Amino acid sequence: MSTVEIIGTGLVSCLGGNRRETWQNMLDGKCGVRPLSRFPAADFPQPAGGQLAAGIEAGLREKYGDSDLALCLIREAAAEALGDFEPDDDTGLVLATNFGLMGTREWCWRERLDVGELDSDTFRLQQDVVRRVAKLLGIGRPRAQLSLSCASGAGAVALAWEWLQAGRCKRVLAIGYDTLTEFCWCGLSNLRTITTDKLRPFDVNRQGTIFSEGAAAILLSVREDDRARSLGRVLGAATNNNAYHLTAPAKGAEGSRRVMVAALKAAGVTVEAIDFISAHATGTTANDQTECAAFNALLGGRKVPVAAFKSNFGHMLGAAGLAEIVIAVEALREGLLPPVINLEEQDPECDVDCVRDEPRQGSFNIALTNSAGLGGSNAATVIAATHSHTPTLPHSHPLYLRGFGWVLPGELGGGPALPALAPDRLIAANAELEGFSIKPYIHSVKGYLDPAGAYSLAAASLCLEGQGPRDLARTAVISVTQYGAPRSGYKFFAQMIAKGHHFASPMIFPHSYSNTAGNLAAIEFGFSGPHFVFDAATDGAEAWRLAGDLLRRGLADDALVILYEATDEQVLPDGFEVLNGALCAWFSLTPAKTPAELPSLDPHPDNRRGVLHPTLLDFLK
Repeated sequence: MSTVEIIGTGLVSCLGGNRRETWQNMLDGKCGVRPLSRFPAADFPQPAGGQLAAGIEAGLREKYGDSDLALCLIREAAAEALGDFEPDDDTGLVLATNFGLMGTREWCWRERLDVGELDSDTFRLQQDVVRRVAKLLGIGRPRAQLSLSCASGAGAVALAWEWLQAGRCKRVLAIGYDTLTEFCWCGLSNLRTITTDKLRPFDVNRQGTIFSEGAAAILLSVREDDRARSLGRVLGAATNNNAYHLTAPAKGAEGSRRVMVAALKAAGVTVEAIDFISAHATGTTANDQTECAAFNALLGGRKVPVAAFKSNFGHMLGAAGLAEIVIAVEALREGLLPPVINLEEQDPECDVDCVRDEPRQGSFNIALTNSAGLGGSNAATVIAATHSHTPTLPHSHPLYLRGFGWVLPGELGGGPALPALAPDRLIAANAELEGFSIKPYIHSVKGYLDPAGAYSLAAASLCLEGQGPRDLARTAVISVTQYGAPRSGYKFFAQMIAKGHHFASPMIFPHSYSNTAGNLAAIEFGFSGPHFVFDAATDGAEAWRLAGDLLRRGLADDALVILYEATDEQVLPDGFEVLNGALCAWFSLTPAKTPAELPSLDPHPDNRRGVLHPTLLDFLK
């Protein structure tokens, strides 16, 4: 195992334009929530959120000139984390987000509604974010974007840690980001997660969360010559899925407890070593109570200080978990924990040692951070100021391929190998999937379901052929998509524009997330092991490699890799063609007839004969 050093951090938030400004405002007990001004907000129950200060936003737009604020945020956080480090071909990049370049996507959807067409260059901007950022920063490979809802930022650190342990690269820059747009504020408001009061973690009168925007970045390294500049270490990290419900937290927060146990195991440290916990602490009734139950179950009655950084800078969506890691690094270095603000009367059901009233001083060496997200995604990290040993993990397990399942136009089935099909004919036959019924392939009752979810669930069912892995808690689900679930996103957006904010369906909104298809697979089959979703992916190679790494190093016994697309002419520019459907592969440590070799895939060109090819085509060549 390699020692992973933190050699740079960056943060842009509603509390400040950099890490130190945000940190100082937190120590001073300030809150960054302010009236929303970027879109009409007066008719929302909560018209205030964690929007950037006007001067910071104007400065970023002037400095970088990007049309989408999210790109400005990414570049600013990256610049602070990199400092004078020069990225190279041995530096990886992980982006993490809930909504991606949502400002650009909204523009595309408005074009479709207003003039009946999409500008292809604008469309490419929001689909090409990973390559664009890598090029701007001079970063080589590996590179990917994760979407694990509000666990995305911490999940990015988990993926970066895996890459470094697997020897994929020597440094990784992880960046979490999101911006507040009308689409996301409307959807989150209609899910009734946003309070009309203040964000009050652990308070008996808490009513919900308040969302924010910003970006956080962390530069990790295993290079010997970087150790002298270390700010701390990532000792271990993990992800999983509750495998319980798309929007409700699991009872007792068992998924959160297990992901924290997994992170501690990866770190090679015991529960007794934890000096403080950075809680997810959204201020919702269900989350805070269940999370505190998970902490107490983990600690076995021991009390450690619990911080709730969202009380200051709000819930930063895909950047939240990474922003909290950045602040935890500051807390370890300075021996100070910012107080939880707006906490007036602590809920007896939240029986933890909250940091209250003023900063808490202490000798803090090891911190545990906990993150969770819509769809049951969880992530945890263990970070340290100093550490005396290198953790060990089992490795070099043989890998077996158990089978494939596929849902393609006119071609449904499962077996030991993918069918020999002509991709161009399949694209032309996309209409054959319209009206596809998921009913024969699942057992649980579903209401609204985006086609992306339907195709993915059916492909997984056909792949498993009624068997399935034996240990559900050690089964990983890794899903890959280039376009996500734009049909549902566009449908919700069109309702919002035509009918008004209050009449856009909260039932549709969760199905517009890129990660929902993978989450539904975990929920349907009970797979609660490591969980990753690769979004805006132009090839599936990183997903295959990650599956192999998780299995060979003994972090999972089985892994399902699901690739899916579900687009239509409304959400694509003229001339763009995408193969809809889903493929699922099951890899295992359980012996099968022959050992498996993961496909060796090189990224394909974006354009061939003017057709944009999605991830699915890589596996049918």
